[in-house]
Amino acid sequence: MRHIRRAFAALAIVGTMLGLPASVASAHAVLDNSVPASGATLVESPPQIVLDFDEPVETSLGFIRLFGSDATRVPLPSIARDASDESIVRVDVPVLDDDTYVVTYRVVSVDGHPVDGAITFQVGEGDRVDVTSVVADVLGDDGTGAALTALTRAMRLVGYLALALVFAAGLFLLGGAGTAAHTWLLRVAAASGGAMAVAALGLLGLQGAGLSGGGIGSALEWSTLSDIGDTRVGHALLARAAVGVLVMFASVAALRRGRDVGVVLRFAFVMAFVVVPLSYAFAGHPGAASPMAPAVAASVVHVLAVGTWFGGLVVLATSSRLREPAAVKWFSQRAVVLVGLAVASGVVQSLLIIDDIGGILDITYGKTLAAKLVFVGIMLLGAAVVRRTFLDSGTQRLRPVLVAEAVAGLLVLSVTSGIVTETPRSAVSAAPFAASLVQGDTIINVTVSPARVGNVEMHVIVSKPGGSLDPVATARARFSSTERDVPPIAVEPAEVGPNHFVATAQIPYAGEWRIDVVIVEVDGRESLVTTPFDVRP
Repeated sequence: MRHIRRAFAALAIVGTMLGLPASVASAHAVLDNSVPASGATLVESPPQIVLDFDEPVETSLGFIRLFGSDATRVPLPSIARDASDESIVRVDVPVLDDDTYVVTYRVVSVDGHPVDGAITFQVGEGDRVDVTSVVADVLGDDGTGAALTALTRAMRLVGYLALALVFAAGLFLLGGAGTAAHTWLLRVAAASGGAMAVAALGLLGLQGAGLSGGGIGSALEWSTLSDIGDTRVGHALLARAAVGVLVMFASVAALRRGRDVGVVLRFAFVMAFVVVPLSYAFAGHPGAASPMAPAVAASVVHVLAVGTWFGGLVVLATSSRLREPAAVKWFSQRAVVLVGLAVASGVVQSLLIIDDIGGILDITYGKTLAAKLVFVGIMLLGAAVVRRTFLDSGTQRLRPVLVAEAVAGLLVLSVTSGIVTETPRSAVSAAPFAASLVQGDTIINVTVSPARVGNVEMHVIVSKPGGSLDPVATARARFSSTERDVPPIAVEPAEVGPNHFVATAQIPYAGEWRIDVVIVEVDGRESLVTTPFDVRP
């Protein structure tokens, strides 16, 4: 027990370190702005494409790709982060012909998830081409197949199973309750430590292939491994693999000596209790939460509690020598504490990383979390049956109910292997607002990008009858909220091309707004067009 207390003391020290001020982050990056703005019409070819996200992103596995209206790809160099702001990425662009273009992008957010999307812009004052099908085709063709996704999820599940068995073996061996099955527990620790290392290294390649948009074959390429190794996710996986190797060799050494748990194995288990949960926290949703410290701490406790609880069930169900009354009673007393910690830390973690609890069932993350809670409930019911069976008949009829509870735990881990790939917040689209308004024989195209709270860029393009470029004198516009009592926001667009006006504004609130555009002809006549405008948060 002294060594278990040391492990928790180490966790307390880590928790204190986590309490230091941390930068604000959120799970999954979102595109805030772009240059060119999505939907923009440019008089000349842009020298660069610049994407500005709401948090720092990784670019080693990312890309920006450019396609013409006929889906022909325009070669671009590698992307790079801005020297002064890691949330901005850019790429140089060759001189473009007049056309409508589609830009697709992929970067990696701080929690290790790919963030991709598309924007469109036009060069020249010609007719805009409908590129909807091009956007769908190029976004769908990211190179990541179902086989890669399934293999990654399976490898993640193997990693969860391995950590649970390492935790359980460590609990029984360090706690002194596994004397009757000492050799068997050492073998479990050796095998599960090796499996943890293999799973971590396998995920290193598979996640690198997935984040870069490659296939299964690219998982073994050195460039993929090198790129993913430079990310936060890569660091976490390498740390997890190192701990797995340490546990494996320390357990094998203890088996060969035929002695009790030595200093090296004790150290290996303490490292597993500390480093492995931290690796999951920092490379996942908690590591991107705000505030980060309590979210990471809750995740560490959750991984420790659930892993040790589930692993204990598995080793008890599979070893008749370990399933003696004293050991079962010893584990049962600690399982009560583990269950309480698992539930409490899970609630805290959910409250910290989910931005809209009320709409949780509207997103995939929430639905998957609900499924996980159902299986946890089945585990709790199984635990009650186990306790009653143990009190009534000792260990003679205990194995079947332990197996049933372990199966429910396996379903929990399976669901968890999928939930980590989902975002815990509602997806926020960076798509622009666009409307074509008709006044007599004149068409006024209005674009606002992005259609979100904050700074926006507005484009007004006036098309005269028959496509003529008869000039208009100027254009005026104002934004007014239909839900709040706020003064209208007036803007004076500047002319950047024939009958093409651009203005910037700041939208303070989400909700329903209205845009009024006044077109002033050269002879002084004015015409007003109006359109509703939904502003996203």
